[in-house]
Amino acid sequence: MWGNQFQAAGKAGAHGQQQSLLGPGPPSIQQALLQGHQQAGQSQKQRVFTGVVTSLHDYFGFIDEEVLFHLNVVKGRMPLVGERVLVKAVFNPSHSVKWSALKVQVQPTQVQALVEQGGNCSSERQAGTH
Repeated sequence: MWGNQFQAAGKAGAHGQQQSLLGPGPPSIQQALLQGHQQAGQSQKQRVFTGVVTSLHDYFGFIDEEVLFHLNVVKGRMPLVGERVLVKAVFNPSHSVKWSALKVQVQPTQVQALVEQGGNCSSERQAGTH
């Protein structure tokens, strides 16, 4: 008896769609769940910006006093208080701190960028004086 019910429930519906083992269920609940799932992915606000680290603690910090970041989202070296960072953050309306960082990276200064590119500030100054 039970085997026949499960077999019937597992067969394709009239439109070729697989039916749930629990049956079709009330359409309003299925639609509400589907819409809620779709809206959850679309309603998350994200932004990418540069900010300044305003505080650091054992496992987290703040950027511009309003964006929380956990130290495990830092890419590269750990930023220091007062350093400018590139941030990718997401808005969480249900949390006490509304913005949470997904990625934090220290922005290189002009001197650091030259060194990483193989340039040398002193040699560029010498070249300018010749």
